[in-house]
Amino acid sequence: MRLHTRRPLLSFAAAAALLLLAPAAGATIIDVTSNSDDTTTGNCTLREAVKAATTRTKVDQCPAGTSSNVIELPSGTVEVDGNFTTLKVTGNLTINGMGYGRTTLFFARPSRGLEIGDDTTHAAANVVLQYLTYTGSDLFVDSEVVVATMNYVEITGQSVGVFVETGATLNISNSQVINVSAFSPITNDGSISVWASTFQGNHGQYAGVFENYGALSIGGSTIANNTSDGVATIFPLAGASAIYNANGAMLAVTSSTIAYNNTSNIQSICTTSNCGAITTAAAQGGLLAGETFIGTSVVAKNTVTGLTSNTDCAGVVTSWGYNLLGTSALSGCPKTATDLTPQDPKLTTSGSPTFAPVWSGGVGAVYVPQATSPLVNAIPASSSICMNPDPDQRGMGRGKGSGCEPGAVERGSAIFVVDNPAALNAGDTTTLAMMRALGFSVAVVDDDVVSAATASGIQLVAISESVTSTKIANKLRSVSSDVFLMEPSLYDDMSLTGPTENTHYGHLDNQIAVRLRNSSLFQTLGMIGSGTATLITTNSAQTFGWGTPAATATIFALTNEAVTTHAAFFSYPHGTALFDGSTVSGNRVGFYAFPGAAANLTGGGIASGRGAMMEALIYTVRP
Repeated sequence: MRLHTRRPLLSFAAAAALLLLAPAAGATIIDVTSNSDDTTTGNCTLREAVKAATTRTKVDQCPAGTSSNVIELPSGTVEVDGNFTTLKVTGNLTINGMGYGRTTLFFARPSRGLEIGDDTTHAAANVVLQYLTYTGSDLFVDSEVVVATMNYVEITGQSVGVFVETGATLNISNSQVINVSAFSPITNDGSISVWASTFQGNHGQYAGVFENYGALSIGGSTIANNTSDGVATIFPLAGASAIYNANGAMLAVTSSTIAYNNTSNIQSICTTSNCGAITTAAAQGGLLAGETFIGTSVVAKNTVTGLTSNTDCAGVVTSWGYNLLGTSALSGCPKTATDLTPQDPKLTTSGSPTFAPVWSGGVGAVYVPQATSPLVNAIPASSSICMNPDPDQRGMGRGKGSGCEPGAVERGSAIFVVDNPAALNAGDTTTLAMMRALGFSVAVVDDDVVSAATASGIQLVAISESVTSTKIANKLRSVSSDVFLMEPSLYDDMSLTGPTENTHYGHLDNQIAVRLRNSSLFQTLGMIGSGTATLITTNSAQTFGWGTPAATATIFALTNEAVTTHAAFFSYPHGTALFDGSTVSGNRVGFYAFPGAAANLTGGGIASGRGAMMEALIYTVRP
């Protein structure tokens, strides 16, 4: 038995403060120019770049590192050869890819591929991995002087485990761990904080995702469709399909969804003589607890082969309230006065995840409550929880409607204002489908009847370019809802721009691309790496709208022309001054997609027209 001292959990605010999401000022940039781990001269491999950063000397074509370094990886697969030693990374170092799925970091070693820290010298390390896929071999975070951060990282593959050793710290945000098969995909003896991430389709012999002996905080995240075996021959009285929390360990779960996980082989470890009280220490479907605290979360629809009880929780679990814990009264979970009665949470139909783009606040699959879900508005809008500035896993603000939902994502309420609800054009049909895919309950409203009262209690108001602007005019200027506007002729009525057509707002024909301007946003989306770029957004030439907003607005994309003032995608966040100097109530976003453009968006992932529009919709409802 391993003995562990208890340690305080990091708050999510403290964990977020640790995330180094941008290179430090004055950091040395080291560009990797070779995707191979070779010994030839005339290039800069990843191994050589790490050595240059660590030793602060020039290595081959890699410049000498300094006290703070950033390694920039190319697109494609960057391989670390299994014939060489484990790659050890220490010091203050950030390793950036071009986006998960675009840059893959592949370790060919059978075990211990990347070591953050050094298990021999115990050298201090503060290392950030960003915008890449990691696969091929285990990742270790070593010793008490090591802090590792993974942001917009995908971990995937057979026998690819993550190990956090005693005293070490790992922060995971906006990331996904998918289709990993290991003894336990993530084993923690130190401290792990997770925010806005997805753990899906993993398999462990012992735990489906987390095997925790230290401090583990999980917020705004989804853990679903993972499996474990139960490992009868090795650990005959323990195992969990999602999280195993050992005696002496501490686990805090808030605003997260843990569902559709399964543990099998239960019959081999649960005999007639030990299926009673000892079952709380046997293989379970959802959580197996040492000291576990859960708030504003969903733990339900987990299963254990051969059992009908303790399928969701087992051991000592403390509710912080406003949860849905357990599918039935036999699920083994506690219930407080504010918790929902154990029942089916009615997540996305048949338990299938919504693979909605969630770049604002996380990546991966999420499970949106259905319109008839008991989760919808289960937390009163007056509750401090609904006023929490933290967004849901996709980046959507909570509590902007009549209440908010337990779990990782909000349902969201919206109206979509169009010319004729009975005969939607192709572009409006596409936009409506996007809104519903993102988890909004959408009412389509005719521009003849829309008013400020129509938007009362609604989180998102989307306005199509198909509307007649004179019918709407300034009716929606002062609504507290967030507004997504695709009709440039309303920009002046909404005080997003000045009043003169072709000077303050207008449109361009025969367009297929926009220029991404705000690198801090689009870099995190994996769209453009560390610079700016032109994004092809439509499959054929279409009409794009534009506006010239006030200096208080944030411009994310420009039209693809010489003019530098024509914004294709821009925003006024809540509380900022509009063009006329008045203060906006709710967020306002102007977006370029005329119906023809919306109907012909490029697809294929984040860096696409569809990706940009989905991002713009979610960005509109940020806190």
